[in-house]
Amino acid sequence: MYSIRWHGIALCGLILGTSSSAHAAPPGASDLANEVSSDAAQCAAFFEISATCAANTDAMATAADLLEHRKVMEKIAFLMGKASGMSVEGVQARFATVSDAELESISRSCVNFSVLLHRYGRACRDFEAHPEQRMTDLRSHGLGTAWPNGLPD
Repeated sequence: MYSIRWHGIALCGLILGTSSSAHAAPPGASDLANEVSSDAAQCAAFFEISATCAANTDAMATAADLLEHRKVMEKIAFLMGKASGMSVEGVQARFATVSDAELESISRSCVNFSVLLHRYGRACRDFEAHPEQRMTDLRSHGLGTAWPNGLPD
C-alpha cells in the first residue's frame, strides 16, 4: 500500500541527496530541497490535524490512516530538510510553525476543518502520491535544475 510512497521518498533522496565525488549537487538543489521540505511539513501538519478531527468524530480507522499519511510527509520533510542543509531542530521548528498556523486558520476548531480541506486536501494527497511530480513542478518554475548526467549513483 505504501510502497509507491516510499519509492517516491527514495527518488527524492536520490535526486537531492548528499553530494558524492562523482556527482555534485546541481545548482539550486538546496533551494528545491528546502521548498519540498516546506511543502511536506505543511502536508504533515494537515494530515495530523485531519487525524485529530477524525478521531473527534470516532472515526478511529480514518484517523489512523491519516497519521500514516502524516508520517510519510514528515519523512519527506526531514529528508529534504537535511538535503537543503537544515538541522533536525530547524525542520521540527518549521513543522511546529506551520502546524500552529494551520490550527489558527481554523480557529483551533474542527468545526472549521473545511478551510484546511479546501486549502491543502487535494494538493497534499497528490504530493504524497507523487512527490517527484512536485519537484518537477517546482523546477518548471525555476527552482533547482535537473541532474545533467542522470541520477547520482
